[in-house]
Amino acid sequence: CNEEARCRGLSEDRQAILRKASDFATQALTSYRAGNLKDATANAAASLKVDDQNALAFTVRAMVDIRLNQSAEAKTAFLSVTKVDPTNVLAWNNLAILAFRNRRDPEGLRDFNQAIQIAPDQRLLLDNIAEGLNMYEGPKDNANYVNLARAFTQADARRQAKWARYGRGRFGGTWVTSQQRDAIAKTTTDVIAKANDLQDQYQAANN
Repeated sequence: CNEEARCRGLSEDRQAILRKASDFATQALTSYRAGNLKDATANAAASLKVDDQNALAFTVRAMVDIRLNQSAEAKTAFLSVTKVDPTNVLAWNNLAILAFRNRRDPEGLRDFNQAIQIAPDQRLLLDNIAEGLNMYEGPKDNANYVNLARAFTQADARRQAKWARYGRGRFGGTWVTSQQRDAIAKTTTDVIAKANDLQDQYQAANN
């Protein structure tokens, strides 16, 4: 059995069943990574038929649903993962991303809060939270926003201090060198200047 915590104390027959489910789930992941969504779906279903609490199988099903633009189905599958494994940071992270994509920002804040409590120093999670906070347009005095912003600021400060040693700093949801940041700043300034010039020309032409 590949899930030691679940398999401890189980009979050999039950362990064999869970091993079979794990094998199906692993094959589902392999198929997904190879771009074979049909086989990924079939193997995930086979795994869950044997073991309806296999977190990996639910995860693969959710990722397939995302690829197929089936947000509601992906949400259901990721929620199943969190019920089986409440500490699964990948599931909470993806639930938050789905929520923000579908303009359910309060859900996104809530799910990111769950994720950052589990893995406060996970770089990809912090990058996604940075994007989420930047997208958020709701009231910023609610508990979910305040708690997430505080936890993110603390965790990201540690991450930035670490990456500063390599000459990199945060720029939105990604990391850039100081030269890249300066180039982006110059491009932004140039674009704003051109936009202002066009606005002035438009106003002059209509006066």
